[in-house]
Amino acid sequence: MTIGEQLEYQKLNTEIQDSDKRQMEILGFIFTVSLAMIGYGSSAGLALVLLLPLIVTAPGQLMILHRFQMTRRMSTYIRCFLEGGAESPNYETRIIAFRRVPQTHYRSLMYTSQWACIQLLAGASLGLALWLSSPIDRWLILVVALAWIGFAIYTKRLYRYFMSGGGAEPDYYADWCRVREAEAGEPGRRPLAH
Repeated sequence: MTIGEQLEYQKLNTEIQDSDKRQMEILGFIFTVSLAMIGYGSSAGLALVLLLPLIVTAPGQLMILHRFQMTRRMSTYIRCFLEGGAESPNYETRIIAFRRVPQTHYRSLMYTSQWACIQLLAGASLGLALWLSSPIDRWLILVVALAWIGFAIYTKRLYRYFMSGGGAEPDYYADWCRVREAEAGEPGRRPLAH
């Protein structure tokens, strides 16, 4: 592994670690702001204020998913371009092999628990809003609840796709391999456009 590759490897690993930290910061922000809004809406008896946490949780959840996407993209880049040599650390390659081994111990529930916590927060917000609402407002809240259920199904699919061992890893790895082959100028392949 050249010095340039070592520096690139270190930089990407640092970015992956920073991305993991940002996920937790985003989750903390979601909970802090949402719980403050739920507390205020409940104490004031304002049903529509209880819908405001959804305005924070929806984009926050999409930001967390974007972080998962970045992590998968960087880890597969490392596997494709920087690992494989005798001197390279091969951490990402070995982690993929480790995930294929049948596990008999605790597996990380980070992805599922983040999604579930956000859904519980949204459910509490919607439930309290329904409980405190007038009959007229109840229809609006039910429409918002149905929209949230659709959003929850959509984000659950994305969580499964980006989670460790999900579909994103082989997809991104195949894409990076095509980039590598195009850079190598294999016969029969068109170079990728800039």
